[in-house]
Amino acid sequence: MVQLAEANTFSMRLIKGEGLLAGVVLTDISPDSAAYGRTDGAEIASVDPESNAAAAGLSAGDFIVSVDQHPVHSATQVAQSARRSDRLLLLGIFHGGGMQYVVVR
Repeated sequence: MVQLAEANTFSMRLIKGEGLLAGVVLTDISPDSAAYGRTDGAEIASVDPESNAAAAGLSAGDFIVSVDQHPVHSATQVAQSARRSDRLLLLGIFHGGGMQYVVVR
């Protein structure tokens, strides 16, 4: 008898932020995360404490769900959106169970 099981094909890929998100490392939301299936976006894996993102209040474990009021669906999309902005970045963040907006300069 052969038993089929669904394989977990998620592989954690780390994306380094650029521009205003320099110093931030992002990843797609993993199936192990409590946010998986509940929201799209990117999870912040780490933040350089000396970065503009840290000064704005971003921290590891936060979820970025929008950039400049546009929904994002992956870590790659967050990084690409951030790369295009050079003055300020308005991020929609799930933090501590609630939604908030953060401006990174």
